[in-house]
Amino acid sequence: MRKILSLTFVLLLLFAGSAFAQELKIGVFDLQKVAEDSDPLKEAMQAIEKKYGPQREQLEKERQAIVKKNEDLSKKKPSQKEQEAFIQEQRAYQEKMQVFARTLQGDEELVRKDIYTVIQVAAKSFAEKNGYSMLLDAVVVPYYLPAIDVTNDMLTEVNKVWNESKTKK
Repeated sequence: MRKILSLTFVLLLLFAGSAFAQELKIGVFDLQKVAEDSDPLKEAMQAIEKKYGPQREQLEKERQAIVKKNEDLSKKKPSQKEQEAFIQEQRAYQEKMQVFARTLQGDEELVRKDIYTVIQVAAKSFAEKNGYSMLLDAVVVPYYLPAIDVTNDMLTEVNKVWNESKTKK
């Protein structure tokens, strides 16, 4: 039994040694910073603002009107009918806000997925061009030498991949 375990251990060491014989080049980048500073996100946020900005402004006007109406009603003793009408108005506004928030959230989720897809393509391209065996998100690495931080290079690659994909369309 000991011989089998010893032989297994020796074989594992041999295979592990050959696997590490290749040079392992690791890079670390701040995925969130790359996503937030990338051209795809900036363009997507502009598109979302263009699409939802007017609706957001209209909802803000409605909110301000409700706040003002609440202040006016609190200054006097409103009738039961006025109170009920105000409550209905508040509910209608809340429903509009919930629908708006869900719709906006859905579009933002699609944008995030698209951006992370671009980042994955850019990471693969960057790693292949520069001989990296592995690129890690800085969030999951408790410590790393600043020399292996490739955040700015990854941002450049993401923007490059994004711009190339736009010209192909």
